[in-house]
Amino acid sequence: RGEDDKKPEGWKYYGARHLADLPPSKQIADEAFRRGLDSMGQKKIKSGKMPMLLENTAVGGLFWRVLHPFSAAAIQQKQSFLEGKQGQRIGSENLTLIDDPTIIRGMGSRYYDGDGISAKKLVIVENGILKNYYVDVYYGRKLGMNPTTGGSSNITFKTGTRSGAEMEADLDRGILVTSFIGGNANSTTGDYSLGISGWLIENGKRVQPVNEMNISGNFIELFENLSETGNDPYAYSSLRAPTLLFDGISFAGA
Repeated sequence: RGEDDKKPEGWKYYGARHLADLPPSKQIADEAFRRGLDSMGQKKIKSGKMPMLLENTAVGGLFWRVLHPFSAAAIQQKQSFLEGKQGQRIGSENLTLIDDPTIIRGMGSRYYDGDGISAKKLVIVENGILKNYYVDVYYGRKLGMNPTTGGSSNITFKTGTRSGAEMEADLDRGILVTSFIGGNANSTTGDYSLGISGWLIENGKRVQPVNEMNISGNFIELFENLSETGNDPYAYSSLRAPTLLFDGISFAGA
């Protein structure tokens, strides 16, 4: 148990279009069990700025909150901090996001979207530059923009050369985030405050499980602080994200 006699918890998920693509159920159960054991003794640590290593399975807890501002609907309704930023830098050169509905057996793959627009790759962000929005037919007409596609399919990232384990082993001091536990994000301003759980890393080793800490800031600043992407995209989700390393993240704890 952790602080205040809190019970630890652990979980693991996989998703696939075909049963044959899933790992054995025992493997999934064993991973969830191990993560539960690893969370024993969780506590807050002292507040401060430090690197954040975001586990590939946890990236969705962050990026699903920021997809709406990339849409024409959000722009037309004045609810996007990305309004007017097409062609401008919104992140580091390590940030490339591609919407790809053509991945064979992908969780978000499709032949066409809800407006009947045929499936094709769409570059959303390339090397930190905002290239395209999600534009459906309705809001495209309202804004005078050419339709691209009405919503996300499979989102892929530009990958790096190292695995998440290698990135973790090279971290002097930082926090490995394994899950998000609530919080909020403002699509109009880009400000966010999110609860996290994970591990304190020192000299490449996991030294203390942490929980009920918060990260806060602005998504533009967060994107700019993306210093490395892993080579381990998670294929069991429509958000096929690798491990991500961000510098200078503000953590609020004890």
